[in-house]
Amino acid sequence: MPACKPVPQCTLIMPSGKRCGGVAMRGKRFCYHHTGNQRQLTRERIMCERLDRIGARMDAMDTAELLCFLHQKLGTMTKTCLRFPEVGYTLTYTLDRLTEITSLESTLRMFLAQNQQFAGRVQASRSHSSNLQGRSPESAI
Repeated sequence: MPACKPVPQCTLIMPSGKRCGGVAMRGKRFCYHHTGNQRQLTRERIMCERLDRIGARMDAMDTAELLCFLHQKLGTMTKTCLRFPEVGYTLTYTLDRLTEITSLESTLRMFLAQNQQFAGRVQASRSHSSNLQGRSPESAI
C-alpha cells in the first residue's frame, strides 16, 4: 500500500487557544468553515489600518484643515445624507458655524499678536527715552 501524503490542517486558532485542526481547503491555510472568517478578519484589519492612517493625518491638521477635511468627507456620504437629511443638514450647518468661529479666532489671534508686538515696541521706546532723560548733558559729550 502506498504511503499517504499528510493532509494539511486548518491553522485558525480558536478562542480557547486550540487550533481548529479541520482539513484545510486545497491551496488554503483554513478549512471551509473558517475561510470566510479569515476574509472578514482581513477586511477588519485593513479597515483598522486605514483608520489609523487617517487618524494620524488628522492629528497633524490644524482646526481649519480638519474642518475642511470633515466637510469633504461629509460630501461623500450622499446615501447617508439622503436617508437621514436632518443628520446631513445638522452636520453641514455645524461645520459652517465652526469654520466661521475658527476664522474669527485666527483673526483675533493675529490681532493680539500684533498688539503684543506693538506694546513691546512702545515699552522698549519708553525705557530707551527714560534712559536718555536720566543722563546729564555733560555725560552725553
